[in-house]
Amino acid sequence: MFKVLDLFCGAGGMSIGAIESGANEVFGVDLCRDSLRSYERNTSLPAYRSVRSRHLRLDLIKESCQFSKIYFDLLVGGPPCQPFSNAGKGLGQLDERQGLNAFSHWVDVFKPKAFVMENVPGLLSSRHVSIVSSWLINRFGVNRLSCTKLESLAKGPGAELRGVRYQIYCKTLQCADYGVPQTRRRVFFVGVSNEFKGFQYEWPASTHKDSRDREPLFSAHDQLPDWVPVSHVVDRLGPMNKERARRYAYGHNFRPGARIYKGHTGSSFTHPAKTIKAGVNGFPGGENCFRTRNGRIRYFTLAELSLLQGFPESAHFEGSFSSIAKQIGNAVPPVMVRLITSNLVRVLI
Repeated sequence: MFKVLDLFCGAGGMSIGAIESGANEVFGVDLCRDSLRSYERNTSLPAYRSVRSRHLRLDLIKESCQFSKIYFDLLVGGPPCQPFSNAGKGLGQLDERQGLNAFSHWVDVFKPKAFVMENVPGLLSSRHVSIVSSWLINRFGVNRLSCTKLESLAKGPGAELRGVRYQIYCKTLQCADYGVPQTRRRVFFVGVSNEFKGFQYEWPASTHKDSRDREPLFSAHDQLPDWVPVSHVVDRLGPMNKERARRYAYGHNFRPGARIYKGHTGSSFTHPAKTIKAGVNGFPGGENCFRTRNGRIRYFTLAELSLLQGFPESAHFEGSFSSIAKQIGNAVPPVMVRLITSNLVRVLI
């Protein structure tokens, strides 16, 4: 049993995962009103609106806490990824949405036992890795030399960096390897307080495999089930009709105009979906399309996107169509947080 603060909480993906791993108190903070309403529907927990990344209504959180002093065992968060995404302008530190400093600020304020941060692989690209290295050096006291191979290590076995207060682990994970029906590569940072001497964090082992991988026959990897395809989600939800439209009131209905075009070819029915995106100027085009069993091109419904992102079937979202699409696209698959934080339970309780 442990206490969690979810920064940039969105619709609640990280909080759902933390609850599944044993958290007994979780508080969400976000700027978007629609996201906060969705968060409260999906977690049945309080969420608070922040007017700026560094401004939390600590008085409101304190009212809900059972202790006079506000503390959190674990901080989780996925700061806005657009500043570092290869699909966007990639402005990095020049983008006002960049939330790395806000995240580390609240780590410094609350001094949790551990933290988990998620972002896009572009964060560690050659274009931005120097920004991240400077952030780790200046905000966590990581040795400059240990950051020199950050990009290559994170893509492989994972990087391990020792800071003044935290031991920080960094690795790029493929969400499809953990049962998410979507090929979604994301960078995760896990920080563990140096007070837990001798503790060595271990990244969760894959639970699924890409059937196209050429591993030795009868290896442990060979015994894993294949990646979950789009067909699993579409068949699970069933046809778009009035009954299901009522059940998934936020959106399980046909949307016209689906098409594919160069560089945006949509997803295959027999493989995991391509990375679900939030969209900068409304609903993403080709990326949020797929080719059905009969070869027709159509958009994913919002309910299908929710399952592709790993939300439970009971999830609900508030807001307009484009707002909900952004909430889902920005979310962190709950299973990823559950697996990552489960390996931290020993230091959190």
